[in-house]
Amino acid sequence: MYGEMVRNVSKLEDFYGAKYVVGTAPDPGPGSVERGSHMALHGWVGENTPSGEDMGNFYSTARDPIFYSHHTNVDRLWTVWRGLRGPKPKDFPDSDWLDADFLFYDENAQLVRVKVVDTLDNEKMGYVYQDVDLPWLKNRPLARVKKSKAASSSRAPAAETVFPVKLDKVVKVLVKRPKKSRSKKDKEKEEELLVIEGIEVDTAKFVKFDVFVNDEDDKPDELDKAEYAGCYSQVPHKNSTKVKTKIRLGLTELLEDLDVEDDDKILVSLVPKAGGEDITIGGIKIIYAS
Repeated sequence: MYGEMVRNVSKLEDFYGAKYVVGTAPDPGPGSVERGSHMALHGWVGENTPSGEDMGNFYSTARDPIFYSHHTNVDRLWTVWRGLRGPKPKDFPDSDWLDADFLFYDENAQLVRVKVVDTLDNEKMGYVYQDVDLPWLKNRPLARVKKSKAASSSRAPAAETVFPVKLDKVVKVLVKRPKKSRSKKDKEKEEELLVIEGIEVDTAKFVKFDVFVNDEDDKPDELDKAEYAGCYSQVPHKNSTKVKTKIRLGLTELLEDLDVEDDDKILVSLVPKAGGEDITIGGIKIIYAS
């Protein structure tokens, strides 16, 4: 949870997901909680069948009563995240988002129109969440190996020579860092982000892969360590369509924890966990977002 709620979300886009407005691609990129713990519970609760019903398939999820408590908890996590932001922006200011509206039936079976801007204050919506302890907030992941030589000693190919590639096995690549040895001021100004783009999947399939940085194992799997950067996952939909998307994973704090901020490249491991044969990766790069 620390990664989803703190490490990977210094920018609004990385918690909420990429902006989805007129003219954008159908799936511009999910946010940290959406593709992480949110999707994980859908997969765990869904039946062990090809369709994954009920919770494990998009079209049937709401037939399972746990759907409602699950999504209430996602809403609670949104509230917690907003509280952790302090004075930092908590919402996109774009009218495309704030004025987007949806139709619902109220308790009297009357159709009502609700705008996003009307849902941003829980108290105005008539509820608050109980304050509870957040043990994950005090457990910043520790590195398996500090000052790892995984990147400098690796014989993995450079990222620009590999993609596109099908993720039917673990893929390891070396990714150049355009900037290194950044000052505290530099880090406050810009977040260093690992972008995995051109993720092509079939919407009818359950897929998941994990991402690790400078992990020395052949097949990394320790999600509670600093080397774990994040994941991508998708609950299947009823209809089959090929879509392309991307994810952004925060590196600034991760590289501090690994003590490799002076390195000019990192070793990235993409580890398929489900449906790897149905995943194609288009590319990997590092960017800096202000």
